Amino acid sequence: MRAPILLLAAFALTACDPPTIPGRDAWEVYDFTLTTVPPLVLHWPTGSTVRVWVEPGANDAATAILEDAFRHAADAWNGVAVFAEYRIARTDDLASADVVLAWSDVLPPVDTHECRPMVVLAVTTFCIDGLGTSAPVVRPFPLTGGAASRVRMLVTVLATQASDPAVVPRLVTHEFGHVLGIGRHSDDPDDLMWRGDPPIDRPGPRDAATVQLLYHVRADIEP
Repeated sequence: MRAPILLLAAFALTACDPPTIPGRDAWEVYDFTLTTVPPLVLHWPTGSTVRVWVEPGANDAATAILEDAFRHAADAWNGVAVFAEYRIARTDDLASADVVLAWSDVLPPVDTHECRPMVVLAVTTFCIDGLGTSAPVVRPFPLTGGAASRVRMLVTVLATQASDPAVVPRLVTHEFGHVLGIGRHSDDPDDLMWRGDPPIDRPGPRDAATVQLLYHVRADIEP
């Protein structure tokens, strides 16, 4: 079975009780599992470098806004990886990209026919094969034209957000939390991963604790 997964900013999701791990109080973290049935844990293999291709925008200004937002998001999340659990990095080689970041008014370099983004403000899209089996996997997006790729996730930002460049880093940083594997939204409006328009532009204490805990829980799916 193939299932598209859409993780949207400003989109309400129901959450389960937060997981508990010895040494961490429940209030410090929120539920990071995917909204699959049953809920699954997804994260990149520990120690991975997650390489991001930033697709050029419709003009130079739009491209610069998205590139600046990428740099902000990568620095923000890399700064809370205290044991080098992951690293987000830019790549200028599409063949080596794990993630594509693009505006909604630009055709991405990958074929989204079977996993279409549904953009509200911003969305992270990926597709799971074998959901409900013992070995689900994140299916790569083929490149436009049909060639194979290693791109597992597409982050799409609504093009109209380019009119307010201050908002875009918040949206992209929120979506990169989903890229790292945070599969739900926080119910606390003080968290970056809150289900509404992100109130802050970098991970807060609960966001940091949640992603740190996530990467010390065995993954059911690794991109």
